[in-house]
Amino acid sequence: MTNLLVSITDFFDGLQVREKLFLAIGAVVVILMLSVKILLPMWDSYNQLAAQKNTFENDFTWLQEQREAVVKLANNCPLIRQQRGADKSILTQLVRRNQLQLKAVTETANRMSISMAGGDSNRFLQLVHQIACRGFAVDSIAINPVENNIALLEATLEVRRVD
Repeated sequence: MTNLLVSITDFFDGLQVREKLFLAIGAVVVILMLSVKILLPMWDSYNQLAAQKNTFENDFTWLQEQREAVVKLANNCPLIRQQRGADKSILTQLVRRNQLQLKAVTETANRMSISMAGGDSNRFLQLVHQIACRGFAVDSIAINPVENNIALLEATLEVRRVD
């Protein structure tokens, strides 16, 4: 390694002043070109990311301003004041509000099963929608006619809390 450095310094010492100046200017130009070649893509990436960040911030600000409208579009649920109380009592109130006869509400670790009866199938659909709007996910629905009374329907829903 030292032999290589000695031979380079000997070569450089053997050059005339204008040749040394030419090599020094050439080295500076090569270093500048390499710097530009390395830094220019980084600068472009920075500019693209800054523009993308501004776009995302504008979108986020707009979404915050339009939060209520977006929520209505997303789930089509009316704005409901959150009820306090046990999930069982909330579900019981919803069943009774829809004029369905509540038979049983059984609660397991993370699910609830609701058995009910009623004469109007649309009331069951309304109930499912209201349950979903209250923050429950309906896992299964079974609606069957009563054997002795064709006009009467029995339904069993399995729901779980999602929020």
